[in-house]
Amino acid sequence: MESSSSEKYRSKTAVITGASGGIGKSTAIELASKGMSLVLCSHRTNEEWEIWGRDLAFRFGVEIKLVQFDFSSGDQVKKIAIEITQAHDVQYLVNCAGVPFGATVLMTSVDDLQRVLNINFINQVLFTQYFVKKMYSQRFGAVVNIASMVGIGSDIGTLAYGASKAALLHFTKVLASESGKYGVRVNSVSPGVIETNMLKAMDPRVLEKKLLNSAQGRIGLPHEVAQTVEFLLSESSSYITGQSINVNGGQIC
Repeated sequence: MESSSSEKYRSKTAVITGASGGIGKSTAIELASKGMSLVLCSHRTNEEWEIWGRDLAFRFGVEIKLVQFDFSSGDQVKKIAIEITQAHDVQYLVNCAGVPFGATVLMTSVDDLQRVLNINFINQVLFTQYFVKKMYSQRFGAVVNIASMVGIGSDIGTLAYGASKAALLHFTKVLASESGKYGVRVNSVSPGVIETNMLKAMDPRVLEKKLLNSAQGRIGLPHEVAQTVEFLLSESSSYITGQSINVNGGQIC
């Protein structure tokens, strides 16, 4: 068992949605390495994922619980949120769940728009409500939403996905304004071009343009986002709330 580099989170628990994705997994590793217990939520369940969770728990000597449900279903989101808040004393929530979608405005159907907004925004709000309510009663907690630079810019073909992330950014600011008096902080992280499965779906021409328009001119790594998430959960950011940190290598929108 690998010893934790810090004991500051040893009695703390975080919930991570979209935990089997690139940023979600890296965030889980980052938080576990600091001694935090984790509830990892994912749409999938298989032997490989279960083995990964057990290995992570053993490596850092922390408790890991895997939860599987469909984030597109409001009923399942509500059911799981209630179950987790009843079974665990949760101090931190990281919302990584999301679905990519690319199409021009004229090629985006209302059904497409509703599906993406439902998963990337509406059910994020629903899930978060249950945890924030508990954090209010504890007078302590922190939420980090994984947004996107797409929600800030105006790239062609990003109507649905960008709108969902822009809504998530606004949700972050409003929730932060309402939560400060309860000792709860809410921030977001907007990644740029990151080495994840979502990157594979990006048009190579768009990728080239983004890299040319960034100060570092390279693709970011999931752990670079995860380290920012950990900072925003930690007491090192105790006077930071309602903010979005752009982790984008100096990308110009």
